Amino acid sequence: MKNIQTLMIIITLYICLIMWGAISHAQPLPQAAAEFWLQLIDSNQFDQSWTDSSQKLKFFYDQFSWTLRTETLIAPYGDLVSRTLASTETTKETCHLMN
Repeated sequence: MKNIQTLMIIITLYICLIMWGAISHAQPLPQAAAEFWLQLIDSNQFDQSWTDSSQKLKFFYDQFSWTLRTETLIAPYGDLVSRTLASTETTKETCHLMN
């Protein structure tokens, strides 16, 4: 019985360590959301990028205007070759166009 209890404690600790590692290396939610939104832009899903945007952005642009403006700005550059995150900064304020 004591061996089973010891084994259960070891297994529990092992699972906790695995979970801690997964959590500590997880991407912050705002960064993941921004990267997902940029993937919409990169794949020319401009209507969906507007739909997934904040109310603040939608206040400045209706869906048609957003799609037209974004297409016009991005089209001359062609397809995205790569994107590298240079840095992140956590602030208490949000972008004036995002939630």
